[in-house]
Amino acid sequence: MDPSRRDAGTRRDPKEFAMRLPRLLSTLLSVATALFAGSASAAVDEPLGPIMSPGELQAGGLLLGGPGGLRAAPTISTEVEIQVTGLIARTHVVQRFLNPTTDWLEGVYVFPLPEKAAVDALHMRVGERILEGHVQERVAARASYEKAQREGRKASLVEQERPNVFMTSVANLGPGEEIEVRIAYQEDVAYDQGRFSLRFPMVVAPRFIPGARAVTGFAGTGWGSNTDQVPDAARITPPIAPPKVRHDHPVTIRARIEAGFRLAEVESASHSIRVRAEHGDTYAVELDGGPVQADSDFVLGWQPVVGRAPAAALFREQWKGEQYALLMVLPPEPENARQTRLSRETILVVDTSGSMGGESIEQARGAVSEALSRLRPEDAFNVIRFDSSFSRLFPDSRPADAEALEIARRWVGRLRAQGGTEMLPALGAALAP
Repeated sequence: MDPSRRDAGTRRDPKEFAMRLPRLLSTLLSVATALFAGSASAAVDEPLGPIMSPGELQAGGLLLGGPGGLRAAPTISTEVEIQVTGLIARTHVVQRFLNPTTDWLEGVYVFPLPEKAAVDALHMRVGERILEGHVQERVAARASYEKAQREGRKASLVEQERPNVFMTSVANLGPGEEIEVRIAYQEDVAYDQGRFSLRFPMVVAPRFIPGARAVTGFAGTGWGSNTDQVPDAARITPPIAPPKVRHDHPVTIRARIEAGFRLAEVESASHSIRVRAEHGDTYAVELDGGPVQADSDFVLGWQPVVGRAPAAALFREQWKGEQYALLMVLPPEPENARQTRLSRETILVVDTSGSMGGESIEQARGAVSEALSRLRPEDAFNVIRFDSSFSRLFPDSRPADAEALEIARRWVGRLRAQGGTEMLPALGAALAP
């Protein structure tokens, strides 16, 4: 190449460069603006959790809708107050969330409840606005919600999809607004073998959806497709986040037990607690060590001191000018605690579906082995496992002799988690005469 031409190609006319400088600076400014805009957008999305995906586990929370799908909003706090009066437990839950984005969004609040709980109060605070819940039929409630949404008013819609899963739709959440949800519900306390217990659920687990997929649309915010056996699957499969992505979800739990009797024991099989006896037959319970993560249900149990004579407790309450009373009678301790034990037939049904993978199937095998160790030679037994199908250990129940128990232990040790959760045929086989 001619050196003169190479030199000419690298020279710049000062006047021409001065004329092109404003365009060059404008281009650089546009690129910088685009880069900063991308960074700002990333900063807005970063506080939210990942896009929801099916088949995994997450505690209840607030999910914010956006162009890419639903994402978990940051949980500021969760406070739980449980008041037990005899056989009735009333629970108040207060949860606070934040919309950390710069956009107006619609949210879906998912929360688990005990299966037999009755929700009787719902209050929401969005920014400076306070919303109070009213009970309506599903169709009328959704019409009211959609009307408020169109008018730009704050609104929420609570729909019970199954006895233990509630979802609340929340419209028009402003940028940077804090959302506070207050719910209250009542339930019966469980009583079995002289022991009282209750469970506060903090986890929404994925559901097994059997049947062939039905082309009927989703008609809901869930991840599941409607099937011929579960036509509302899209409404009962709330969005859930990958378990590897952990968001801070602190929960504070306090309980007050008015048992009506002196208690011999108050304990939790799930969490470490502190118990303080108050006046009369009242006991205060709180978590030992402060707030915990919402990664497992809270289980509380208590056992009264049993005497030789029946004991009675009377609870009274006034509501809207009416008087209500609850009478609870505790049976006495049996005079002959060591009664003659009769032979029995025991049929153990084990869930070996895919959702039992990992520690769950190990615990199931351990529980069956423990149950087998308690059988006596005069007892009869059998074991049934199920996933997408079921099978028996023996064609019929066999005496619990040493040989049969050894066969059972080896069979149980080979159980693996796989397939679906077709429980009904297995239960039918176990209950068949």
